[in-house]
Formats: sequence, structure tokens, C-alpha cells
Amino acid sequence: IPSNKYLIEDSLLFNPLFLEPIDNQLIEGYFQSENYFLEIKELLLAQFRLTEKLSSYSLNVLGEMHKSSVTASLHVRRGDYLSTTNIQYHGCCSLEYYHCAMRALQENYGKVRYFVFSDDIVWVKEHLEIENAFYVEHPSEHLEHEDIYLMSQCHHHIIANSSFSWWGA
Repeated sequence: IPSNKYLIEDSLLFNPLFLEPIDNQLIEGYFQSENYFLEIKELLLAQFRLTEKLSSYSLNVLGEMHKSSVTASLHVRRGDYLSTTNIQYHGCCSLEYYHCAMRALQENYGKVRYFVFSDDIVWVKEHLEIENAFYVEHPSEHLEHEDIYLMSQCHHHIIANSSFSWWGA
């Protein structure tokens, strides 16, 4: 592919070149800046609606969220990020990162109810001490689209370095 037909995002910072690609130009990246989507925000929000009813488990989680005056989603991504290739590229957020973020929320908002999402919830429970936590653990099939929806319903977010976290927030 000729270089003028291929545009690769080389950082997570907003790059206006991606807003006006050349005809038939292939673009690749994570696009984790709201600036890419501001003009179509309402359209995107309308399209990112659930078309099926939430599972009974997710409805229960949503009910727990509504009982709390200040909520925060907390997402820990491990899984594929632990592979040799991905850990060099992405890395995993440190336990100190999560502790620091929780301290900042508590200093600013008082008592926070944390809704914890992870692809390794057992590890999170063993290694990350979270006061006032609700661990989101689907009893049967894991429904990722429902997790993103549930994350979006929280007031605040402590995200991993992950597109999944970013879109949920």
C-alpha cells in the first residue's frame, strides 16, 4: 500500500489529519480522544443504545448503582495485556495507579461506591484493596456490551489503558 494511502495513528493525542483523510485512505489507530467524535456525539450516543433487555444480573448491578450517591467504575485489564508482546506495548496499570486514583476521588467526593470490572476479577480481589467495592461478576455468560453500558452509568471512572475502559467511561 502506498504510504499516502495509509495513515497510522502514532500517538494517543488528537491528530486533526484523521478528520479529513484522503479519498480511499486506510486509517488505523485507537482514536481515544473525544475530539474525533464531537461533531457526531449525539449520533454515536443514539447508535450505542442497547437493543435487548439487560440481563437480570446487570439490572441488579444497575439497581446497586442507583442506591449510591457517588459511583465510580474501576476497570482492571490483564488477560491479553500480560503477553510478552502486549506488556511491552501497552503495559498494565500499577496497583499504585489505582490507589492514587481512588484517593483522589475520595478526597474530592467523599464516600465513593466502586463498581469493579475486570477480565481477571479473582486477581483484583486478591491484590487490590478496595473499600466499598461491588465486584461485577456475571454468574453465567460474560456480556461485555452490558459491562460497557454499566460503566457508562457511573459518575466517575478509573480506567485501565484500554479502549474498553475508555469507551465505557
